[in-house]
Amino acid sequence: MIVLIPTSGTGSRLQKATQYTNKSLVPVGDKLAICHIIELYPEDTTFVITLGHKGDLVREFVTLAYPTRTVHFVVVENFEGPGSSLGYSILHAKHLLQCPFVFHCCDTILTAPPRLGGNVMYVADVSDPTSYVSIDVERESVTAVHMKGGNGRYSYVGVSHIENYAEFWTAMESMEPSHSLSDTHGLRAMVDNGIFMSY
Repeated sequence: MIVLIPTSGTGSRLQKATQYTNKSLVPVGDKLAICHIIELYPEDTTFVITLGHKGDLVREFVTLAYPTRTVHFVVVENFEGPGSSLGYSILHAKHLLQCPFVFHCCDTILTAPPRLGGNVMYVADVSDPTSYVSIDVERESVTAVHMKGGNGRYSYVGVSHIENYAEFWTAMESMEPSHSLSDTHGLRAMVDNGIFMSY
């Protein structure tokens, strides 16, 4: 299993909470957010972690807290301002993700590890999906991915298993660079191109 955890962004929505630290190092209950994620996965999992805003803190903490874990760090120099985006950071890790992998946002906490096999988007049933990326479904498949402001049936939580990684990378590289470019653009392109995606 290989898991991509992007931590390069500034976490601006958390305002003062990330002024002097990284979003993945914010406490959630009795653990830091990134601890909830790393400890969710088996010991033999390989992690790819993108570094940007306060990246030295992330590298130092993960190295000290998880010395037996296999972790590859990818430095993203342009992590804020013009040209930066989650998608830009993800593409920096492409060379380490030439196989099926799990995408796991650094602020998404699950109670069980994602299942492997196939393309899967993890979702939640919320009262107002317009605040999130959302999906439409039919039986067991995702039929459409809507960016924020859409009104799909379920909201995407920022965790996915990407089996068709070649198609994902092709889609991501074909996108016009923008500040909003993210994993969801690649996932939406896969669905639009008829690649089966479950939820």
